[in-house]
Amino acid sequence: MPRYFTLAAALLALSLSGCSDKSQSDAEAGLLTSNDFEHLNGWSDSPSMATLTTEKAHSGQYSVVVKPGADYGLGYGNLLSKLSASRPNKITVSAWVFLPSNQAPAVLVTQITEPATNKVYLWDGMQLVKEVKKFNVWQKVEKTITVPAEATATSRIQIYPWRGDSTQPVYLDDVEVKLAK
Repeated sequence: MPRYFTLAAALLALSLSGCSDKSQSDAEAGLLTSNDFEHLNGWSDSPSMATLTTEKAHSGQYSVVVKPGADYGLGYGNLLSKLSASRPNKITVSAWVFLPSNQAPAVLVTQITEPATNKVYLWDGMQLVKEVKKFNVWQKVEKTITVPAEATATSRIQIYPWRGDSTQPVYLDDVEVKLAK
């Protein structure tokens, strides 16, 4: 994990302003939050807003891109208590990704920290190049993550794309976080 990670992650931990309202069917399916990035344009002047793009999208017009010069993309950041009314033991993080080739080793990061102490309870990086089966097409990836026992209601969860060593642009869209069974 890079030394500047904490600062960069803090800058990129935008709450998903475009989160969908939870309907009864979403609640039954365990959906905690989702974002298609359609409702973010113009709502922030954060440096990470530069990763919002219309170059490619799985749905709608917008997605998030990480590439040289844009190491961290827009993501989700919130207290665990605001993600779920009760403490989740496991969550499933999914997203649609577009990788141009096997030379694009970007990562979808899920991190849980204690804001008061900056203690990292969890840092999980889904290696996207290992998850996709084809390149130059949108594919859904997902990973189930166990929430560490030390994490509390005041712990902060962050989910965002990280360029890693990719020299090519990698796109992310339609992110969902669900309760895992």
